[in-house]
Amino acid sequence: MQLSFPRNNSSRISSLLPGLYILAAALVVVVTALFAAVHSPLGQEISAGESPGFDWTRANIIPFIGFILVYWIRIGSIN
Repeated sequence: MQLSFPRNNSSRISSLLPGLYILAAALVVVVTALFAAVHSPLGQEISAGESPGFDWTRANIIPFIGFILVYWIRIGSIN
């Protein structure tokens, strides 16, 4: 029994690219909204005891922005 693998995966990747671009755009919108929320004057008034999830987001938003930047660059370099 011999397995055959396609030598050119460009058509498979090309079919996934629109979905990857949409995912990247959605991630940018969500992370930008979260960044604006945690750094707004109202967001500064919320303590960790009132909203642990909001506090966790405030502490970890910068690595998420870095992940989105790397993801965006990686998706753009596939073509």
